[in-house]
Amino acid sequence: EFPIVSIDGTSFSQEEWDTKLRAAKGGTIVLEYGDALPLDRLQQLLQSSDDTRIIMTACEKPGIDALAINIIPLRERKEDIPELVYAFLTSVGCKDPQELISQDAMNMLTVYPYLDNNIHELKTVVQEAYVVSEGRIILKRHLRFGRSREPGTRPKIGLALGSDQQSGLGAFQ
Repeated sequence: EFPIVSIDGTSFSQEEWDTKLRAAKGGTIVLEYGDALPLDRLQQLLQSSDDTRIIMTACEKPGIDALAINIIPLRERKEDIPELVYAFLTSVGCKDPQELISQDAMNMLTVYPYLDNNIHELKTVVQEAYVVSEGRIILKRHLRFGRSREPGTRPKIGLALGSDQQSGLGAFQ
């Protein structure tokens, strides 16, 4: 079996690439967020990998000769979520992932409408829940959904006011 290694394009370093390329000899490198790299760098990386397959994830198709595979969003293939959850728990050292998550927590993970980053979002939620649960059974209360915002930005808050009464007095009349 040939190795599969992963590297993050958003924090790319040539030294890490060279190390991963040697480790994946004859196997596969998954270049996550490859579209974060300049086009000339991507072309250079593709040429440096003689006998190693490169699979790149990207938000936008880069301007290089690459086969695009559109994957159905996670919210439309909920049956994959339990296996992904177990894989993420295994990756953080859990020996028996099926026993480490409550059915209520799994149900909540399954009904959540993953919108951005699909699997990455699920992975983040699961790994953070594992930390919050201190390695014990993950319960619904350990799950933290939502988007993080960039440092220095303000949260977006909406407020809706209204009444179906003609006067503003409503129930006070």
